[in-house]
Amino acid sequence: MFNKQLYYPLVFFCFWFIGTVLSVAQEPSTTYEITRFKLPIETNATDILEDAYGFVWIATTNGLWRYDGGNFKNYIKNENEATSITDNHISCLYEDTDGTLWVGTYGGGLLKYDREYDRFQRFIHNETDPKSLSFNEVRVIFETSGKEFYVGTDGGGLNRMDREKGTFKNYAHEVNDSLSISHNNVLAIEEGPADVLYVGTWIGLNIFDPKTEKFKRLSQKSGGAAHYYPNLEYYEELILSNTKLYTLDSSNDFQNFNFLFERANYIKKDFGGHCWLLEKDQIALVDSDFELKEHISLNDRFVDNGFNLVKVFHNKLSNESWVLDQNGDFFLVKKSPVIFDYFLEPRTDVKIFKTEENYWVFQGGKIKIFDKKNHKLLRILKGFINRTHITSFNGQNVWVVDRNDIYKFTPSGELLQKYPREPGELFDAMESSEGYIWTGEVLGARVFDPKTNTTTYFDCDPNKPEGIGYFHRGNIVFEDSEGQLWIGTDGDGLKKYLPETQEFTHYRHQIGNTQTINNNFINTIFEDNDHVLWVGTNSGLCSFDRANNVFTQLNHDIIKDKIINSIQQDMDGNLWVGTPNGLIKFNYTDNEIRILNSQDGLISHKIGLSSCMLDNGHLVFSTNKGLMVFDPKKVEPKKNVPAVYIAKLWVNNELVQPNSSYIKRSIEVEDNLYLEHTDKKIELEFQAIQYVNTQRCQYSYKLEGFDTSWTIANGTKATYTNLPSGNYKFLLKASNEDGIWDTKITHLNIVVKPPFWELFWVKFIFVSLLILLLTLVLLRIIKRERIKNKFALEKERVYQFEELAQMKLRFFTNISHELRTPLTLIASPLDQYTKYGVAPDSKILRMMHRNSNRLLELVNQILDFRKLESDQKLKVKLQNDLSICNNIHDAYAYWSKEKGIEFSCKQPNVNYGVYFDSDILEKIISNLISNAFKFTPKNGKIELNVAYSCVDVDSQARVSKGYLNIEVVDNGMGIPKKYQEKVFERYYQLDETPNKGYSTGIGLSLISELVKLHGGNIQLKSEEDKGSLFKVSIPIGYKDHGIDVTPTLESTKNKEDGKTVVLIIEDNEDIRSYLCLELEDDYKILQAENGEQGFKMAVESIPDLIISDIMMSKLDGIQVANQLKTNELTSHIPLIFLTAKTGLENVLKGLETGAEDYIQKPFSLSEIKLKIQNRLKSRRQLVKKYQKESLVSDTPTTLDNYLVKINDVIDQQIDNTEFSIDLLCQELAIGRSQLYRKIQALTGKTIIEYVNTYKLSKAMQLLKEGQLSIKEIAFKVGYNDNRYFSRVFRKEFGCPPSSYFSKK
Repeated sequence: MFNKQLYYPLVFFCFWFIGTVLSVAQEPSTTYEITRFKLPIETNATDILEDAYGFVWIATTNGLWRYDGGNFKNYIKNENEATSITDNHISCLYEDTDGTLWVGTYGGGLLKYDREYDRFQRFIHNETDPKSLSFNEVRVIFETSGKEFYVGTDGGGLNRMDREKGTFKNYAHEVNDSLSISHNNVLAIEEGPADVLYVGTWIGLNIFDPKTEKFKRLSQKSGGAAHYYPNLEYYEELILSNTKLYTLDSSNDFQNFNFLFERANYIKKDFGGHCWLLEKDQIALVDSDFELKEHISLNDRFVDNGFNLVKVFHNKLSNESWVLDQNGDFFLVKKSPVIFDYFLEPRTDVKIFKTEENYWVFQGGKIKIFDKKNHKLLRILKGFINRTHITSFNGQNVWVVDRNDIYKFTPSGELLQKYPREPGELFDAMESSEGYIWTGEVLGARVFDPKTNTTTYFDCDPNKPEGIGYFHRGNIVFEDSEGQLWIGTDGDGLKKYLPETQEFTHYRHQIGNTQTINNNFINTIFEDNDHVLWVGTNSGLCSFDRANNVFTQLNHDIIKDKIINSIQQDMDGNLWVGTPNGLIKFNYTDNEIRILNSQDGLISHKIGLSSCMLDNGHLVFSTNKGLMVFDPKKVEPKKNVPAVYIAKLWVNNELVQPNSSYIKRSIEVEDNLYLEHTDKKIELEFQAIQYVNTQRCQYSYKLEGFDTSWTIANGTKATYTNLPSGNYKFLLKASNEDGIWDTKITHLNIVVKPPFWELFWVKFIFVSLLILLLTLVLLRIIKRERIKNKFALEKERVYQFEELAQMKLRFFTNISHELRTPLTLIASPLDQYTKYGVAPDSKILRMMHRNSNRLLELVNQILDFRKLESDQKLKVKLQNDLSICNNIHDAYAYWSKEKGIEFSCKQPNVNYGVYFDSDILEKIISNLISNAFKFTPKNGKIELNVAYSCVDVDSQARVSKGYLNIEVVDNGMGIPKKYQEKVFERYYQLDETPNKGYSTGIGLSLISELVKLHGGNIQLKSEEDKGSLFKVSIPIGYKDHGIDVTPTLESTKNKEDGKTVVLIIEDNEDIRSYLCLELEDDYKILQAENGEQGFKMAVESIPDLIISDIMMSKLDGIQVANQLKTNELTSHIPLIFLTAKTGLENVLKGLETGAEDYIQKPFSLSEIKLKIQNRLKSRRQLVKKYQKESLVSDTPTTLDNYLVKINDVIDQQIDNTEFSIDLLCQELAIGRSQLYRKIQALTGKTIIEYVNTYKLSKAMQLLKEGQLSIKEIAFKVGYNDNRYFSRVFRKEFGCPPSSYFSKK
């Protein structure tokens, strides 16, 4: 790491207009543009070089200097730093083909620059090491085309260096060896043909052969010739210079070189075929024939002279050259086309005016008239006093106005008339479209009318608002394309003349108002091709919007606050604006702007007030060095974009050196920067390597990860403070002087190390501990809350249990009272009857009947409530009407008449097919009506209102979705509001006193549970002493209950849907109805009231099971059984006898008929259901077993006789492709439905399935026999498409028919 206290690199910010004197010289005879620079100190300069990175290095007696176009960096000797330069006297510089910079010192040996770490490696003389450098005073460094590296010393002879090993081989002068070097003071080295080296020494010129390592000494024999050779350059021949210029011919003879100079300080050929010779301030370029091609004298081009040029360096890539002056000035010389040139004469600040054929140029009281075509001077007009202005509106006459007179000339310059005027200084003159001569004067303006020879004065008067205003002078008078006259003043803004009233409209600058003119000092007015009015002031450029009568101020940095002297527009529509600081090109359409100065080739950057466009489109502007002409089309922006680098780094306001904790290498080449979290501020200084118009280069930077967008730098430094820890990337780019941005971006990775508490493992441990702590706290809180909640729940449970116990106690007390009352009213008359034999009269019997019903009602409620608690299931069925409501109304009609209560029922006029559980709905309505009757006084009123709501009805008049709304309204005692929320709770009663007749606590709770079970809701509206309204809404659509009502194919009396059909033959209507009611939920029930009807229905419907009585009219059960079992269609049907005939003899007689079971009356319904299930289950198992067996292989004895008959018909028609079910039914003389039920019962298959299975089984048998092809077999079993046959065969048996065929 460098010691900053001992290493003092001096850096100077030298801008062209402050610390460096810049000048560009341009003459018509040359195409070389020269820019001057100067070191920041007075010193003696010895060598100059531009390295591969674009840096310019200058060797001086005050250390080594590096320049990048903006800053100087000085490397000086530091005794305490082993990597600094060894001596401040730098004698020579050289960059080898590998891009390594070598520095020769005069006393400190040879240095190798390490750009990575911005340090130097030393190679110095060591007396004990013969392979070290022979002498520390290095005069010249040279690399041959074969990459041999030589170092010439001023006292140690010539050294050849092995750069890989860092060793040297010395070639020293030996007195007794004529093949050694002639002198140890080596001054110059140059490579000649055949790889030989010319070595110039203090005494003599040598030719060194690297192969033989021998020297050949050459000397001049002419008298008075010098024998030292400090300058050698091989250019066709070797050119030498000491006191004179010589060439060395092929015979190694010296020839005098007669040239512009007698001698040269330095000779160097460039890469364009020329050789440069420097002498004092002179630069001469010669070609291969040694003819002078260019001669430049710097003393003639710059104000201060006395230059003594000592070195020139040519850049092969850019074709630019650097020339060094002995006193620290250095010059960039580059060849460029002449775009800006002098126009006419003289070469001072003049005014130009063009007519149809001539140019009029005024300077110093004279007007020179030049011919437009050949620029020949035609005439000189003299005698004009002070400021003089030329004007003409249509070109017929030319008017010249000076202090005392107004002159009228012809376009060729002949005086037509002279008009005297009142003497006064004028600053502009203009002939208007009406022929008036307007002049801008001190404190006003004048208008001269040539026709009447009269003058109108507009004098400044601050007290006259409508007047011309108050200003120092009228700088410009202008008439636009609309004939409107404008006067630009010096101090009072812009004036618009109103000829009707001879008054003026004023446009003045208002501070803070951007729609006013930007300055009150007007220098020029210009109207472009689009008739936009442009005004140039001392603060920049404005455009005037005539429509809105406002100004637009241009705020671009290049043009803002500039003094605008003149404006012109080229043929492409670009505005060219002249300022004292350069010429500005402004494309207002695309808002592109560019400034040009002397370094861009202008003959001067001080542009004057006069300008014009030539007929060929070229523009002319006046400058302090004369008129300047150029072709705007040739002025193009520079395309070369400078490289940009990071020059310095400050952290916490301290300059950072390489090998620090922040960076390892030099910041110029470093890719990574490491910061600690304690580093609060970083500053990055950057610079573009650009030597022309550096101050116009722009910089943009962005810190990825921190900045969201690019920042245009205000200077050459970026500063960041308090960067959070993380990874960032600093991005940097630059533009050239014309705003062209470089696509190559310089970047620096920045890592801000986090504090230890932000490290992942620290965060992990911290978070883990925090989670553990929070978990422990949370667990403790949870445990405490659980204990607390457990206690609270237990307490609440005990409270609820006690409350429930009290409620149950009250309930059972009340229910006991409720039960005791009707029992008492029943038991008392019975007691009287048993004790005294007194028979109750009809009134007592009615009372006993009424109380028995009440008792039955209470018991039923308790049982219904118990059913709900044991998870009662909903049994929804299709109801064709709402007759249930009529039944309930009829049931309570007697009670209504008894109590004198008006009871009405309203129902919908339309009947739909609705779906609900009739039992539950009946209980809901009955309990509500019963409740209403209890609490409605005599002569009261009760209403039952039933209506549909939101009903969707399908095509068969069945409700798919909708609700049934039931309202029970009474005008009884009502329910207090405070009890209305609790009346539906279990065991809750309004009053504990039983004799008030209140509910037992079951009714409303039961209603609420039943409504919920049915998916509905119940609402209560009640007012005390006014009555109550209970509203129940339940769903009645089949979609509401998830019922599938998809229609299926039905036979005449039953569906072919596989549903189990049970035929009940019973002559007792009550038993038949009871059985139907209990079995219809599980089976399709058919009813017959006698044996004859039952047999007919059995044959027609083919039921799955028959239940029959024995003792019946017409045909008894035994006869029915015999007929069933002997009939082919019904023989398979299981038969169960249900009869009152008892005794073993009757049982056996019944079973002999083939009946499967015999049940005696009285019977158990559960027994009947169970036996039905068992018989049907056995039948299904038998069908499954049959399905597994082959239809064809079975013998007829194992098959049902009717199936054998069916198979015979199929065999007869097996090859008939037109065979159908209808044909089969016709052959069997049976109905389609009967056949379906028969086959379904025996095989579990449909008719089609059975026929296909039989045919395919036949086909399998034929395949196994192997006598026929698959196609023949397919036709034989009735399939005319063998592909379809293969498909159905595979579906039936799981493999193609070919598999059976191949096996055979």
